[in-house]
Amino acid sequence: MKNYRDLTFIDINKDEYMVISCDSCAGVGNKELDEIKVPLGIVSYFTTRVALMEIMSVKAKPIAIVDNLGVSMDDGGKAIIDGIKGFLNDINLDIPINGSTEENFKTLQTFLGTTAIGIMKKEELNHSVKSGSLVLSIGLPKVGNEIDINNDQEIISFYEFKKLLDLNYITSIIPVGSKGIKHECSIIEKITNMSINYNDIEIDLYKPAGPSTCVITTISEDYIDELKRNINCPIKILGKIS
Repeated sequence: MKNYRDLTFIDINKDEYMVISCDSCAGVGNKELDEIKVPLGIVSYFTTRVALMEIMSVKAKPIAIVDNLGVSMDDGGKAIIDGIKGFLNDINLDIPINGSTEENFKTLQTFLGTTAIGIMKKEELNHSVKSGSLVLSIGLPKVGNEIDINNDQEIISFYEFKKLLDLNYITSIIPVGSKGIKHECSIIEKITNMSINYNDIEIDLYKPAGPSTCVITTISEDYIDELKRNINCPIKILGKIS
């Protein structure tokens, strides 16, 4: 077993890893003490999206979702599970869902923890980032009420995220979470044992990206124009690896 980025890899045979990712969300929902009021189905929809983006970013095939809910089944649990099922249905992914609810105590704040489990070929876990590669932010970091749930053209959609997975000139993909772009970029520096020379750009590198509203990618400079033709959301060149 080993950890890589925010993922856990478990040897299951000589050719494959089981890959595990987690995401949690608290204080967002429809309960009395929730800071941001959002329908529960939307909360679980986007929390599931984050956990799946994490494992899929390393080419793992999802095989299961686990939800741990700090609410009872009748007081929010059903709506949260419906949101998970809704996301899986939207991306045409038929995998089992397991989980637990809080049935002993009344809760005044929404909590949801989601775990995604996948299987990947060990050969896919390579580090092909080269010196001179561009480091990009695809989508903009947004959190909470900044996100237009229904039609936000500034965040990366799951559809465009999946398109990135199929572009063979993308050498790494890292979804951005609550620690912001700079944290994810530091992971690239650690993995490659190289440094990023940052551009002077108008983007907050420390801002949380909520439900992974943006991803960090690395790419040869030769392919940047082709990438812009394939992806519609904002693409920011953060810097270059050296």
